[in-house]
Amino acid sequence: MTITVSWDNEAHTTILFAVHRKCEWEAFWAAVQQTHALMCEPPHTVDLIVSAALGALPGSGALLHFKRIYSEAPANHGLTIVVGAGFFHKMLVSTFSKVYLNLGDLVRVADSVDEARAILADRRQARQETRRETRREMRREMRRETTTRLLAVDDQD
Repeated sequence: MTITVSWDNEAHTTILFAVHRKCEWEAFWAAVQQTHALMCEPPHTVDLIVSAALGALPGSGALLHFKRIYSEAPANHGLTIVVGAGFFHKMLVSTFSKVYLNLGDLVRVADSVDEARAILADRRQARQETRRETRREMRREMRRETTTRLLAVDDQD
C-alpha cells in the first residue's frame, strides 16, 4: 500500500497519514478524502501527522493541491505536521505558510513522528490551559456582574 491513514491514538485526536513510497496525486487525493472522513467522526479538533518517506510526496503543483486540501478540510482540522520531508518539501511548507497567511499556522515540519507527537501534546496542553483561564475569567466576570446587580438592588431599597 502506498499510503495508509489511521488514528494515531485512542482518543482520536491525531491521524497518521503515512506515505510509504512515491505516489501520484490521484492516490494522494484518495487518502486525503479518507483522512477528511475520519476527521468528521469526532466533534473535537483533530491534528494530522503526515509521515513521508524521502521523495514519496508528489511535487508537481503542490502549492495549489495543498491549498485545496485545506480549503476542503473539515472545520475541526487542527495542526498538520509533516515528518520526513526533504529539502524541497520543507521549502514548500515554508512558502505555503508565507503565501497563505491564514493557513500558515496550520502546518509545521518535524524530524520524526515522536517529535510531531511531542509538538501536538504541547499544543494541546497550551489549548487546555487557555480554555481553563477563559473559563476562570468568565466565572470572575459573572461574579462581578452578580455583585453589581445585588449592590444596585440594595441601593434601591
